[in-house]
Amino acid sequence: MAKFLRYALATFCFAASVGCLALWWRSMTHIELIAFARPSMPVTTVRCSHGYFIVGTTANPTSRNLNLYRSHRIRADSQSVVVQEVIRTGRCFGEVRHFKFCPLWYPALVFALAAVGILQIPRFTIRSALIATTIIAALLGMVVVL
Repeated sequence: MAKFLRYALATFCFAASVGCLALWWRSMTHIELIAFARPSMPVTTVRCSHGYFIVGTTANPTSRNLNLYRSHRIRADSQSVVVQEVIRTGRCFGEVRHFKFCPLWYPALVFALAAVGILQIPRFTIRSALIATTIIAALLGMVVVL
């Protein structure tokens, strides 16, 4: 039973890694925005654009419930303050005003490494070392190329 749960968790981590890579690829041409709030709570926004995952809160202008999802193509004038700051400073991780950001390849790499760590190899062999090295090199190569 433990082996089944371990494989299920590793499969979930690999799927999440692939999902993050797909979102990273899409965020180069589209802006994905999710905003949600409850009465008397700040509006929390999650945005994926220009290869970055941006989370922040803003003051709630109204007292009604807000659940919003928007997706549209990136235009030249659609860069947010956060993306402009990232481009200007060249930072990958950080905080601008009330927004925190990180590149979308980072959670993909974390999920992939977690999945590799969850899969316990019963016996260390040169073959398993080569497979693990190839997987990690491929993931890091995608980060460099993309």
